[in-house]
Parts: sequence; structure tokens; C-alpha cells
Amino acid sequence: IEFVPYEDNKQNLGIFKHVLSSELGIKFKTSHDHEASCYQSAFLIGSEEVKRSFLSDLSIPNELKVSDLTLQFCSKSDLIPAASESHLPVLTDQPPEDFSTQFFNDHLKTNKIGRLTLYLPLVTSSMIIVSNATLPHGFVAIPRRQSRGTGRNRNQWLSPDGCAMFSLQLHVPLDSPLGQRLPMVQHLVALGIVLGIRNQPGYGELDVRLKWPNDVYANGRSKLGGIIVNSQLEGSRAVVNVGCGVNLSNSTPTTCVNDVIGEFNRERRERLRALGYEQLLAQIFNEIERIFEEVQRGKVEVLYDLYRRYWLHEGQSVTIRDRDGLDVTGTVAGIDEYGYLLVKVDGAGQPICVHPDGNSFDMMKGLIIPKYC
Repeated sequence: IEFVPYEDNKQNLGIFKHVLSSELGIKFKTSHDHEASCYQSAFLIGSEEVKRSFLSDLSIPNELKVSDLTLQFCSKSDLIPAASESHLPVLTDQPPEDFSTQFFNDHLKTNKIGRLTLYLPLVTSSMIIVSNATLPHGFVAIPRRQSRGTGRNRNQWLSPDGCAMFSLQLHVPLDSPLGQRLPMVQHLVALGIVLGIRNQPGYGELDVRLKWPNDVYANGRSKLGGIIVNSQLEGSRAVVNVGCGVNLSNSTPTTCVNDVIGEFNRERRERLRALGYEQLLAQIFNEIERIFEEVQRGKVEVLYDLYRRYWLHEGQSVTIRDRDGLDVTGTVAGIDEYGYLLVKVDGAGQPICVHPDGNSFDMMKGLIIPKYC
């Protein structure tokens, strides 16, 4: 019997397991017991020139230590060590069997993002890799499965089969347009996910939109994906690490992109194809880089205009609860230059600014509760 220890059910699960083991003699294994035996080598994907440049810049030859994980870069002629939770060999000269590098490269149109990719069949969390090392701008880690994926506020991010996930590192000069508006990076990447789905011929009418600040929703009610962001300052630049997960072909726990496409086909009598795993990832990277470069060239308004075009909240009525527990009503008036929500309170003058990390909010219900110190 295998139990997956979801946080909300740990106490009841522990009691249940104790009764079964003590009274019936049933033995249990956890998901971590199973995963420990199925770690596999990772794969470094990119042109020979890009891979060679990356490997030559490692401070320890053919090795990269990130937190509690060591990546050991190997060629197929090397003696390849066993893979484990803390030690992953990375094959540099052969492709993975379950990820089509040709299909991925056929769809990838970027200059930097995704041009050096680490593909991981199983890892604790791909964010461990990008968050604990300075890697080339545009470096991507793609985990097929994660045993300890994390979402916003350190919530567990479930990583079922069919979920397209990646962690991305971006280098942003602090004196650049985006460097002066770093909180907008999360909005840019979330927008890249939506456009990666919708900016293809025939797919533009799919009801896939943005929920402020950085979630992706289908039909205004079902979550398709979300992102987390952390950053560090290094001299005159910010190193921004972004983790993303998108339900591509897994119908549970909510819905998925390909279910949305199937529903659209039935309702509109269309024949749109389901999106492939490598295809969607490449299309998302294309859109992220396109918007990133436009903003850095000074076209900041492109990001704001696109975000508001594809979000769910234009003109939405909301209720804000003040420190005394009193409710005031207002209307969403947009976002400010840093991506914070602007709300025009009924009967007031200037809109007030709402920060995502300083408030409890349920934007789908239109309720915002500021967190006061």
C-alpha cells in the first residue's frame, strides 16, 4: 500500500496507518521510498557550442553543487554513477528517450531562453537548481516529475503526469526598464504562458486568461497553472528565478490545456490539435523572450497592455476589508507600473494600491483582506 502524505490529512492518515499496521500487520511505504529507487540521469540539451561554453565555465570541472544536490556532468563513455535524490549524473552527449529534442528545437525560436536546457526525469524541485547557482541568462530546467515541488507561500505543488513544468533564470540589469520594475517579471512570465497557448493560428479564442497576480485560469473558473519567483541582487543586475507549472494533459486536479482545447472543439465544431509537451514549452519560451526583449528596448507599455487584455479583472467589483473589519467596495482600475493592483474605492479620489504579498485575497470572489502589522 502506498500513501501520499498530503499536508491537510497527515494526522488522520497517521492514525489510520497505525491502526492498520498494529491490528492487521499491514506494512506501508511512502512515495519517497518509491521515488528513491527511480531517480534517473538528467540530460543537458543545447548546441555543442552552448554546452561546451557552459561546461568550461564551471568552477569545479564537470560538477555543479546546488544546495543539497550535486549535478555531475558525464559523457556516455564515462563511468556513470547511480542517480539519487542528492546526486544526479547529467548526460551531455545523448538525448533523453522521453523528450523529443528535435520537436522542441523545431518550435523554439529564441536567442537565449531555452537554448541551454537541463531535462530531469525526476528531481526534488527544479527551483533548487536555478535558485542556488548563477547560470547563463535564459537557462531552463525542465523536470518531468518533482517529488517536492513548491508553489507560492511554500505550498506543495503537485506534479502529476501531464503537467508541463520548468524553472527559468533571467538576468535583468537594474538600470534597464524591467530592472526598474522587477515585480513585473512575474506578470511577464504568466503572460508568456497564456500567449504560448493562445498565440498560435486558430487558438486565439481559447478562454485562457490571467488571474492577478500570476495564475493562469481556464473559462474564468479553473486553475491551469501558476508561477513562483525569487531573485537575488548581484552587483548591477538582478538574477531572477521563475518556477512555472501548467496542466497540459492531466485532467486532474482541476483541468488542463488539452481538455480546454477538446471542449472548444466540441462547442465550436473545430478541429484544433492537442498541444504537445515539447511544443508548449517552446512556445512559452518564445513568448517570454519576445515580451522581455520588447520591454528592455523601452516598449514597457506593450507588457501592461497585453497583461490587461488577457486578465480576468477589467472593471471587476471588489470588496476590501479594512483593519477594523469594515468592508469598502470598489472597482479594479488596472495595475500600477510595478504590477500592483489598483482599486478605485467607491466615493474616493485616487485609486488605492494592493500588493500581492501584503494581502489575503480571493480575486475570483472579489475579496481583498489587507494584512496589517
